[in-house]
Amino acid sequence: MTPCFPPYDIETAILKEFNTTQEDLSRLVEELQNKTSAAEDALKKAVNLDKLLDVCRGEEQDLMRELEQCLADHKDKIDSHEKACQEATDTKNSTCAERDDAAIIDLPGGLCIETTCNLTAGDCGVDQYSKTLDSVKETVAQQQKNLEEKVTECSNAQTNATEMCKTAAEYAETKPCDAKEKALASKVSVCDHSSESASVAICSFGMHLQSKCADLSAVHKRVEDIKESGSESSLSEPDRQEEWAAVQRVICLLEALRDDGDLSTGAATTCAENHPYPKTFD
Repeated sequence: MTPCFPPYDIETAILKEFNTTQEDLSRLVEELQNKTSAAEDALKKAVNLDKLLDVCRGEEQDLMRELEQCLADHKDKIDSHEKACQEATDTKNSTCAERDDAAIIDLPGGLCIETTCNLTAGDCGVDQYSKTLDSVKETVAQQQKNLEEKVTECSNAQTNATEMCKTAAEYAETKPCDAKEKALASKVSVCDHSSESASVAICSFGMHLQSKCADLSAVHKRVEDIKESGSESSLSEPDRQEEWAAVQRVICLLEALRDDGDLSTGAATTCAENHPYPKTFD
């Protein structure tokens, strides 16, 4: 039966002090492990969200290029219709100008005859007048036919120009790229939301990392305190081991005194070595 006197109480106190330090260190290590796991999880989440954001931005760029191509094609078609309208208008103007020109005819002079004529001098130029008049009639008839053709050409040109310009105006009002604009706007909104989520995840990882680093520093500090000797701290393991050895020597001396044994320093030291410090940190 172990006798109850102060050295044994000190021995118990040393072991209790070790257990308290061990429990405290284990708690700090466990907290560090938990913070490390949380930081790793936060990092994985941040990386995954960043990858999703890259994919989203890539899709956004694809939709942007599709919209730009659609708008470029639409502009090309508008320009093509406007060019056709302008060409048809120019054709109408030139054709109708030809019509107007065809409506004007220059009649030859010399169509007037004398109102009084002496028939003894001849036919008073009636025969020549008749020939000239026939020539004028033929010229007018040809010009009238030409005018009719020009009127038809002008009318057709007017109709064509009206249709061309109407088509150009109507096409200019169309919105063939609306669906692509809406798709892009929707994707931008989704990507912006993803960007915010990724930023929050990165910040969360930073906070977890800082917390982990703080716990790691606490563990390092606690280990340093445990390893430090001569600190007169309850955390110092070297001091505790020395105290244990000293207590064991005292116990050995007391037991030797009780049993009329060897009380020499060497015997006490040898006895104490047979009772080494029983604890090691996990």
